[in-house]
Amino acid sequence: MKEPKSKHCLLIEDRADDALIVQKQLAGRPDLGLHWVKDGDEAVEYLKREGPFESMPRPDVILLDLRLPRMDGFQFLQWCQNNGPQGSTPVMILSCSTLPEDMVRAHDLGVGVYLTKPINWSRFNRELSTMLSQGAGLRANTPRATASTAQRMMCILTFPDGKKLAATAVSEFDGQLVRFDYGGDTSRLCPFAEKGTIGFLRWYMEGWAANLDAELEVIVSDATGNRTQ
Repeated sequence: MKEPKSKHCLLIEDRADDALIVQKQLAGRPDLGLHWVKDGDEAVEYLKREGPFESMPRPDVILLDLRLPRMDGFQFLQWCQNNGPQGSTPVMILSCSTLPEDMVRAHDLGVGVYLTKPINWSRFNRELSTMLSQGAGLRANTPRATASTAQRMMCILTFPDGKKLAATAVSEFDGQLVRFDYGGDTSRLCPFAEKGTIGFLRWYMEGWAANLDAELEVIVSDATGNRTQ
C-alpha cells in the first residue's frame, strides 16, 4: 500500500511536454504529489474545489506558466490576490519569458520565485524545498507611497571565482520604476532586467545569487548617503 503524499504541487501548464518534464523531475520525491491543470480557469476550479476537482487536496505550492489559454498566468495571479485564503498558496513561475516587464509584473503580484525555461533544475529543487518548508503565500499588494522616500540600493554579487557584479538603482518614491545600472562582470547576467522598482531589484538579484551560487550583499542608503540597512 502506497504511503499518502504529505505535500502537493499544482502545476498550471498548457504544454504536455513541459508538464512531463516537471513530472519526471519530481518523480524522485515520494512524499510530494503533483496535480496538473492546463490553464488558469482550471486552476481556479481546482482551488475552489469545483467540478472534477471537488475531492482534490489543497496545494502547498503552485508552479505557474504565464502564457496560457483562456485565463493566462497574470490573470490567475490577480485572481489569487483578490481571493484571500483560496489564493494564498505560494507561487513559482516557470516561464519562457525573460522580459523585464513580465518579471516586474510577477513581482508586483506577489510571486516569490521566477524561473525561466529551460529550467535550472538545481535551483528549482532548492527553491521548491524552501517554499514547501516555509509555506508563505503571495505577498499582498501594497499601496504606492505618496511621500518622498528617496533611497539608493546597491546589490553586489560575488561569484565563486571572486569576480563581482554590482547593480545600483535610485528611487524617489516607493514603487517607482527606475533604471538599473550594472558594473563589473556582466557576462553572467545576460539577459538581465534593465529597470524596475527598488524592491524588485533586491528580489531579482536574490534569484541570480541562488542560481549562480554567488554571495549577495545588499546596501541601502537614504538620499543623504547614510546607510539604512
